[in-house]
Amino acid sequence: MHADFGQPFAIFRHTKFPHYYRCHEEGESEEEFATRMADALDALTIAEGPDTVAAFIAEPMMGAGGAILPPRTYFAKIEAVLRKYDVLFIADEALLVDERIYQAMLVESGKLGNFAHRYTCWAHPVAAAVALEVQRIYEEMDFVGHVKRVGAHMQQALGRLAEHPLVGDVRGVGLLAGLDIVADKETRAMFDPTLQVPAIIERNLKKHALILRQIGNRIGLSPPVVITESEVDDLVLVQQVQPVTKRSTVSERVGRVVVPDHRRLPPAGVPAKQGRCRARARRYLRSTLTPRKAHGRRGTRRGGACRRRPH
Repeated sequence: MHADFGQPFAIFRHTKFPHYYRCHEEGESEEEFATRMADALDALTIAEGPDTVAAFIAEPMMGAGGAILPPRTYFAKIEAVLRKYDVLFIADEALLVDERIYQAMLVESGKLGNFAHRYTCWAHPVAAAVALEVQRIYEEMDFVGHVKRVGAHMQQALGRLAEHPLVGDVRGVGLLAGLDIVADKETRAMFDPTLQVPAIIERNLKKHALILRQIGNRIGLSPPVVITESEVDDLVLVQQVQPVTKRSTVSERVGRVVVPDHRRLPPAGVPAKQGRCRARARRYLRSTLTPRKAHGRRGTRRGGACRRRPH
């Protein structure tokens, strides 16, 4: 994808990919792997010349790669290399916000009255009113606490999928997680890309109303923050995973990863306010997505579109 957009630019360099499951050597622990990644960065910095390196940019959790967590001790060891050469560390906090950064934003908001970015239409009264209402709902429903509770449950539930013969590794944090799809669990060998196994998995899961993100041979999961523990159980349903035989076709095998059922909304245990909110959302979606007859002067509906009759 980078090549299609003329990237990376000539002044950029890529260091080693810190994906422990895919890239670790036989018998190498996460800490040892992190040390090797730090050594690679050190060598690259020396090769380029420390005085020519402006900054090191990394995501705390790689979202574009499929919700990939760094190995243990990775950033501590990377930071030591950067301090050694006085190189700036830019944390691309696209998915996660560190507690220290969050607290710093609160302190500055108290000093300045706000702590905001500015865009062309940032002060539009309707957008501002909606934003304030969203913040009020987040506080009223304790979304932060909700994500912490349900996120821990989701990580535990998804962890059981590691027993499936097609799943090589399952890792995540909060309501973000990624699964590595493999042809052989022992060797970590991936499927031939021409088989399009993750795409088959994606199609099968859509039949059960589950939308996920496919990135190469990895599947990313990031459900909405309003998801409940019972819905997480519906999402996984590990107890209904069927056995896979060696004679099974690829299409049959990948169709047995999860069998979710999201028809029960709102589930038992959902607070009344949250249930009413979601009920309103469902009614709105039904009214928006339900096909309607096209109305227009002398119009007819053909092939799913409204076309005028020729005069």
